[in-house]
Amino acid sequence: MATILAYLAQVPKSTLASGPTPKDGMPTCLRVYCPNARCKCLILRQGDGTFVSKRDVPFDIPALPAGTVPTATVDNDRNVDALPSDEADALYIEVRDMMHFENIGFSKTVADGLKFLSCADCDLGPLGFQQIGPNVYGGCFVKADRVRYQLVSAVTSPQ
Repeated sequence: MATILAYLAQVPKSTLASGPTPKDGMPTCLRVYCPNARCKCLILRQGDGTFVSKRDVPFDIPALPAGTVPTATVDNDRNVDALPSDEADALYIEVRDMMHFENIGFSKTVADGLKFLSCADCDLGPLGFQQIGPNVYGGCFVKADRVRYQLVSAVTSPQ
């Protein structure tokens, strides 16, 4: 996480909604793309999600396929290392309404109202999850270390 946070610290604060560091309650100031370098799928536009730390995820999200290394694409294709995985205190992008996604796939319900999220174009995943049920909050959570990013000011798709 240090590399993307170091980069964001250099970005003018006027570019970011709540300062330079992703933290709980901060809206996403970056576009979110599929982690597959060959896929140009825009998953989420800036401002449509909020960074949250989730410590209470009662399951492990399965690993991405071997060889898939997401990179955070920022500032007109300047690549930065992806956010590292830390299951104990994972950083997620919370999307309160599934209609805010540009492109996302949902798995069938796998267990106890749990659905995994994947890229709608290339089907790479899981990128996050959604829990559904009568007594469960139905928001979606995209794991921040499993996607690529691009600053709002950059207008081209990541390479």
